[in-house]
Amino acid sequence: MYFWNTKKLANKIRDNEITETEKKNYYLAGAVLLYMSMYSMWLQPRNNFTLLAIEAALMVLVAVVGINCTFKSNGGSLGKDYVSRMAVISFPISIKLFLTSFLVGALIGLFMAILSLPESAFDLVASAATVLFQCLILWRINVAIKYINT
Repeated sequence: MYFWNTKKLANKIRDNEITETEKKNYYLAGAVLLYMSMYSMWLQPRNNFTLLAIEAALMVLVAVVGINCTFKSNGGSLGKDYVSRMAVISFPISIKLFLTSFLVGALIGLFMAILSLPESAFDLVASAATVLFQCLILWRINVAIKYINT
């Protein structure tokens, strides 16, 4: 399993060298990462429910646009193995951005504490960062899917 090297994994996908067991393992690892992300949000719950609703709507929009873009990059309805490719290639990309988000979050928290900014500012920054990281994940997946199909 590749945890970091997206290009080597993309080459294996392109060359049809990923077994069904490996696909399942990537899907399983991605699910674990997703659950870790979801439950880590409880460490710093947000209070602005209006902002959270806006963030949720933006996340749905980003998902719809991003998934449709990656589907098109994979060849659309004539493409090959779209769901498996998404499950496999999204794992190392998500690992990178998951770790980056923790680092960025810690730096933002430190910066906000130094400046004594209110919690409402944290909620705004957290929502913006969440949407931004989702955009980055789907953009990187799209780049990888395009590479796989070359």
